[in-house]
Amino acid sequence: MTSKRALYLRRQKRNRYAVKSSMKVKKPRLSVFRSNQHIYAQIIDDEKGITVVSASTIDQTLRSRIKKGWDVEAAEARW
Repeated sequence: MTSKRALYLRRQKRNRYAVKSSMKVKKPRLSVFRSNQHIYAQIIDDEKGITVVSASTIDQTLRSRIKKGWDVEAAEARW
């Protein structure tokens, strides 16, 4: 039986491969991270190595319009 660490490393390697192969496509990629309390999103241009735009439920303008940072309403909210 494989350990949790081995499974983690295998998944990490698979994800890095996916990112590298998507870098061949000339489109920016969307990176989303959802914690227990907030949602973070970035659009990343891998050619230039920069973050084009980012948004999260921590942002004050967005925070005033949503009740919680982790529900469907927060995920659908726009600037």
